[in-house]
Amino acid sequence: MAEPNRPPRQPMIRWLLGVAVPAALALAGCANPSPQEGPNVTRGIAAVTRGVQAYLTSSGTSERALALQSAAMDGRPIDVASFDTSLSRGSVRARINALVLLNAYVTKLAALADDDEPTEVLETAKTLEPQIAGLPQALSALTGDPTAASYVAPVGALLAWVGLPYTEAQRGQGITEALSTATPAALTLLDLLTADVKTVQSHREAETAALLERERRTYNANLRQLSIADRQAMAAAMQAASQAHAAAGNPAPMQLIDRLRGVHEALLTFVRSPRGRDDQAALEQALENFEIGVEPVGAGLSR
Repeated sequence: MAEPNRPPRQPMIRWLLGVAVPAALALAGCANPSPQEGPNVTRGIAAVTRGVQAYLTSSGTSERALALQSAAMDGRPIDVASFDTSLSRGSVRARINALVLLNAYVTKLAALADDDEPTEVLETAKTLEPQIAGLPQALSALTGDPTAASYVAPVGALLAWVGLPYTEAQRGQGITEALSTATPAALTLLDLLTADVKTVQSHREAETAALLERERRTYNANLRQLSIADRQAMAAAMQAASQAHAAAGNPAPMQLIDRLRGVHEALLTFVRSPRGRDDQAALEQALENFEIGVEPVGAGLSR
């Protein structure tokens, strides 16, 4: 039932956010969905998640391969371990699960703000997947991960709020509680993810730049002694190192997180507004732009 003195609205937010359909809960880390289609922000967040996961998972792989190739070609010893700029598999998984939790938070906050949303969609306390519900423990168990501990508190705050069931009469209370506890936690998670991606990116850029410079020096120092075949092989190695350096500085992961931050701000603006027709139209446009913007970027990183 709509709040008094609020202009009537069409249930378009539900369509764009997908908060009324089980597919949204599936993408938000919730169990037992039934299939349903339709453009929604949860699919956009899923594209962000896949893209960031692909970048973090691949970090260091091409650098190690090129370092081994370089060592084999000219017999120089090289510390291949120094090119392991990636997070561990467990660390990557924890950060991806943090993004899934953010998706659940966005989904539920949007549901609370949409008067047309069935109340049962808000009661997600028993539907979170075990790997999401157990994320604080998983983060605490990570060793050698310098920032994992910083995730524990905001993840716990988001889990506590996402797990609260709200009745129809408690929509306003749910929004108030979200803005006071869950929203600051979500912003902290976005900051932490941004910092981690920047750190990985910075390491990769430095290591690939060093590798490229070594390839160039080796080629120039031995140019007169090299056969045509060896020159071609070393030129190919330099090209591969140059491509790896360009990939290391790929702005796409940061673009995905920035777009996620932007659509979150758009949702917060709507939640804090009178939620009339103009407010709804602005949110719908932001959500549509978000999904259109992140799909190709996330797909490019996932290839």
